[in-house]
Amino acid sequence: MVETFNMAKLTTTQKHEIYETVHNYPSKHGEGLTPKEERSILKNYPEVDTYEYFKKMGIHTVLEKGGEILTLHNDIYNTIIQCLEKRDSDLHELD
Repeated sequence: MVETFNMAKLTTTQKHEIYETVHNYPSKHGEGLTPKEERSILKNYPEVDTYEYFKKMGIHTVLEKGGEILTLHNDIYNTIIQCLEKRDSDLHELD
């Protein structure tokens, strides 16, 4: 289980743990995660307000493969960080 995050700014170690969780998730497609896989990852972070998360995700690029919509790993990672740190996107986090 992932530790509880109650910080305004996450440590490098915490960010690395989130990165590993998202990028090493056993996804159906290598290019990104399905909505079901994305929701599964979010269960590890109960501090993330799902309304805010999906509101922030609305500005990201998605892919379509085999009739499924895929969200890129980095977009999921960056949005989890933003939600935990309760902030908007930095320019380097945008597509």
